[in-house]
Amino acid sequence: MPHLSISQRSVPSSNLFLVSKGFELVVRDMDVYLTMALKGQMPVSEGLPLKDVRGVVQQQKGLLLEMDADIVKALSEEGKRLKQQGASSLLEQHEVFIQRYRQNMDNLLKVLEQIIKADDGQLFLEIEAALTCIHQLIPPKELQEPHPSLPEPPTNVPPFIQLPMDSVTIDEISSSFEEEMFPKNKKQIAPSLQSAPIDESILLAETPDIQITPEIRALAEKLEHSPVKIFEWVYNNIDYTPYYGSFKGSQHTLLEKSGNDWDTCSLLMALYRVSNIPCRYVRGVIRMDIETAMNWIGVKNPQAAGNVFYYSGYPITSLLSSDRQTLLGFSGLEHVIVEAYLPYGNYRGIWNDSTEKIWIPLDPSFKNYEYTEGNLNARNVDFATSTYYAKVQELSPIEYHKAQITGNQKEMRITRQIKQKRFEFLPEVLPYYGSNMDEDKGVYYPYCIWRGSLDTLTSLEERHRFRIFAGAGYSEVEAHLSFPDAYGKRLILSYEPATENDKKVMDEGHFYLAKFKAVFRLDGEKIAEGKKELSARDIGGTELAGIYPIYPIPKEKDAEGNGAIGTVTKFTRVSVGGCHAFVVDTNGDTDRLIENRIQKIVDDIDTENTGLVDERVIGEILNIAGLRYFNNCERQAKEIASLNHYYYQPRISNAILSQRISPIMLAGNVTGIELTNEFIDADVWDDKYGDFLCPVEGVGDKKERNLSILIGANGSYFEHKVLEDTFDVPAVSTVKIIQLANERGIAIRYITADTISVLDGIGISNAAKKYIRNCLTEHPERVIIIPEKEIEYHDWVGIGYIV
Repeated sequence: MPHLSISQRSVPSSNLFLVSKGFELVVRDMDVYLTMALKGQMPVSEGLPLKDVRGVVQQQKGLLLEMDADIVKALSEEGKRLKQQGASSLLEQHEVFIQRYRQNMDNLLKVLEQIIKADDGQLFLEIEAALTCIHQLIPPKELQEPHPSLPEPPTNVPPFIQLPMDSVTIDEISSSFEEEMFPKNKKQIAPSLQSAPIDESILLAETPDIQITPEIRALAEKLEHSPVKIFEWVYNNIDYTPYYGSFKGSQHTLLEKSGNDWDTCSLLMALYRVSNIPCRYVRGVIRMDIETAMNWIGVKNPQAAGNVFYYSGYPITSLLSSDRQTLLGFSGLEHVIVEAYLPYGNYRGIWNDSTEKIWIPLDPSFKNYEYTEGNLNARNVDFATSTYYAKVQELSPIEYHKAQITGNQKEMRITRQIKQKRFEFLPEVLPYYGSNMDEDKGVYYPYCIWRGSLDTLTSLEERHRFRIFAGAGYSEVEAHLSFPDAYGKRLILSYEPATENDKKVMDEGHFYLAKFKAVFRLDGEKIAEGKKELSARDIGGTELAGIYPIYPIPKEKDAEGNGAIGTVTKFTRVSVGGCHAFVVDTNGDTDRLIENRIQKIVDDIDTENTGLVDERVIGEILNIAGLRYFNNCERQAKEIASLNHYYYQPRISNAILSQRISPIMLAGNVTGIELTNEFIDADVWDDKYGDFLCPVEGVGDKKERNLSILIGANGSYFEHKVLEDTFDVPAVSTVKIIQLANERGIAIRYITADTISVLDGIGISNAAKKYIRNCLTEHPERVIIIPEKEIEYHDWVGIGYIV
């Protein structure tokens, strides 16, 4: 995994910026020295006793006076340039800047002089006054408390509510049962002799979901644009993954070789449309027996099958036995197929010629699977929690756990493969049929029937897609995106000069006179701009940013097509002026996507940078780090679930990765910025409905909770690991903090609802204490694992905890 280097470190490059940086270094050194003097902890390297504080301050004051002369000269030169340019409004701002500088510098020199003249009784009081003055001029480097304003969600989108699953008994549908079976059923799903639409162009068009990319063109050409070969390839190569609505679109379904019914249909349609084959979506309902459903999604337990569809957001109605004790299947499961307009009479879709065409229904996502069962030996090994947390480990928690499992792990895994099919012709009917009636249960096996169409669509509507709403509160910026269009792309929040004139002002070295705005860009294209104009003094502050997911809701339950908004577990503090990548978990294998994004850096390197921080390069590196994070987490989670014979389906999550900045201060004024550290904050969107994990065999055991803890710890590990691997820098995460504490002999506290009073003696913020108290009040079964005191690691000082 290559390291991706960042070359930009500061903005701008000017004489005033350089003298400002020197001024800040001197004042920060003084801050450290006086703070230690106040505590009686003089640095050993200085070798200065407390009585010499006055002498050190005298030296520092002399240094500041020399700098003051350089700064006044630099400000005078700036003023002359502005006057020559006839920039009267900027000149007025410049004069205000000089007045503010003069006042603040004089105050600083005054408090330092008072230390020099103070007697022993007044010395500490004067040091305290000096530190107060310094902190007003040079704020601490760490992030400040954010502005309280949040990005407000769209008012017309209701919160997501998981409704109870509908159900019917076999008796309640018996009157219509025989009518749905052969031969009438076969006629219902046979090719239609409808005439062609007047305008076929809309059935060949590219859409946000049907993306016709170079890779898709190449695949269609490889398959000779044959309707049969294209269908066969999609059927045999795209793994079915349950989630509701259009999420990936055709391109990333191809890249990841997986998708639900919507996305698999989009891929088939993209290959057909680029081959000049008109096609459309059909949204309908199927009835399915439980054996077929379990084979399709990969579980052996009927209740687990229902839960998989239910928690994936599918509209579903369970089909129960007469006594309602047995799940026989699903009476109604929403499903999407494709109708292709093809010649079918003599050749049944082998070639796309000019003979009479009919609508042919095709289902590329419904398929049978073959399974390799594996053994259950891995379940006998518990995660060695205490050993893993005893010291910093190179291996992830899952890798460490796998190393404790003896035997051939390949023989332990439960795996599945698509049962390959060879199609000489396009299927005559959809793959739903009924036969072999079970007299005891009154149900046909296999029992899978197309119950009818709900919509026929030439292209999907916005209501059918996953959407995201991203925003930052203080800057008043918000972006609304359709996810199939944004999937895998670089979504960046950065800060840019408000106008072309402000850009010119900044480029000429007058950073402190420029105005700025927050901007969202998608792969470099501006899609949203903040309403609030920011001054240079706002740069380096902190605001809250967050992402709201908007889930698609079936038309029958959402007439307006607004969707439903998921919950955000918490917002992320971001630095105003920094560069922040909003990365959404793709729930798939993103190796090829990551390769493409690395190439994107090379392609964009010569384009113009528009922001304070180069979003083309730095933003893309952050985006790639986020993709790597989710790819690593999910790949290892699926491996450990497979070893233990568990079905694992990650929920859609997000991460915000930041390139933080620090303002360069000149006596209370911001004259530029420097890049500081990188940061990742990964969250599951819905705290109530997290990753779905259940035993394939349906045998309940303690392993589910242990696996959940192991997968959660793995996510924490990769928060530091992905930064170390991407940027080649030391990084921390909660898992690493616990390990460092154990290495250094710092006590680890296990706080429960009964021992919550222990929290009072632990050095964390009041906000964190409030969160922990609320967590234990709402979930008294939970345990908080936290070090007794803060950890120092390189230039980072802080604390972390595991729930």
